Amino acid sequence: MGGLLTVMALAVYSKGQEGEIDLRGQVDSSVPSADDALMPLPLSLDSNLPLRVVTSPFRIGRFSLLSFSGFQGYDSNPGLTSSAQGTEFTSFSGLVVYSLRGSRWNLDLQYQPSIFVSPKSTFQNWTGNATDFQAQRRLSASWSLNISEHFRYSPNLQSSIQGNSLSVNEAGGVALSTPFLSQSRSLLLNTISGSLHHRVSEHSTMEFHAEDSFVRLSGSVTAGQATQIPVENSESATAGVGFNRVLGPRDSIEAKYDYRAQFASDNALGIATFHTASFGWSHTLAQSLRLSVSAGPGWSNPGTRSGPWRTTAQGSVQVARETRNGGVAFSFNRSDVFAGVIGNGFNNHYNLRVDRKLGTRLNLTATGSYLQQQFFGAQNLSGEMASFEAAWSTTRNLSVFGQFRYLETHGSAITIAPQKVVTVGFRWSWVPEKP
Repeated sequence: MGGLLTVMALAVYSKGQEGEIDLRGQVDSSVPSADDALMPLPLSLDSNLPLRVVTSPFRIGRFSLLSFSGFQGYDSNPGLTSSAQGTEFTSFSGLVVYSLRGSRWNLDLQYQPSIFVSPKSTFQNWTGNATDFQAQRRLSASWSLNISEHFRYSPNLQSSIQGNSLSVNEAGGVALSTPFLSQSRSLLLNTISGSLHHRVSEHSTMEFHAEDSFVRLSGSVTAGQATQIPVENSESATAGVGFNRVLGPRDSIEAKYDYRAQFASDNALGIATFHTASFGWSHTLAQSLRLSVSAGPGWSNPGTRSGPWRTTAQGSVQVARETRNGGVAFSFNRSDVFAGVIGNGFNNHYNLRVDRKLGTRLNLTATGSYLQQQFFGAQNLSGEMASFEAAWSTTRNLSVFGQFRYLETHGSAITIAPQKVVTVGFRWSWVPEKP
């Protein structure tokens, strides 16, 4: 559905933009455009960082091979079952990108096939992909319209073996790129959104936004777990309004309200509804240190016939520091958004990432994540994940790495033995020379 809607929208939108495609088609797309603030770049399926580089010397037309990796390792619990049975494995994967970047719209197609080999079997996944389409049009001097669609499909083996990582965005926030509680399950996510922006004054803006999102988790590792976590797909509709004001070069404030209705699978009763209101403040403590805080009340109804309305506090805290030799980012979010388990309540999500560069070749990365989620049936689920990676750059484009990852999931109705994954391998990714 994602690719079809994107191509249809692109065909309609580009009728009046053909000259723009021809002019920008030969531009080095690794250089960020001036519209990055209005149209944020999608995340790479390989690195989970903004997809700035979209062309390489290894290309056919607009299709470019951007990265290729291979690694060997050991997984103590590949099926995430209660009785762990470890296995060795070898894996290879690549990333191919097709990209069109215009001044008012972007289209990025990512394709990530992979091969997994273990002593007992060989799996080939040719379906890992992502599509991102964004368009922006100025309606008047003070009004502009943004539309976007994001589609992603991650096969279960990619989710389990390649792991999950945190990415630090330019605003200083931390995003969980792959929900870690959906490990060993295929993830399909499709989100269509639109927003109307109004510049109230030189320092104030207002936004009206709406979104429709579909999530499906499939291929559960055991039938028992499928009954313990019965909801495998859901669709939600969101609408809201926000107001932002820049107070100075270091401070800005924001107030917003959102309404969300979630329609889950037949195993869940009713429609879960959420109302959230919050006030936020962002402050630049130093040139490389940024703090963002938001808080407010949240109201939810689980959707069951007898389910009462519940009132809670919700919001987020994000702190990020970035230097020439690395960075540190921490975030806490209490929200109703999907974070790996389809639920009808708020979840608490803690994230931490530390990057350190030693010299010109050695890069160290440590991450930690903790999630508390309530899902249908008033049952609770929580998970902890930690990882450490050391990568040695042999050339500008080639590196060798070693990684250790630990994952544990537990709750009131599910028992899963901890998963420990150790890998060593190589990664080639195209990095253009600096001008």
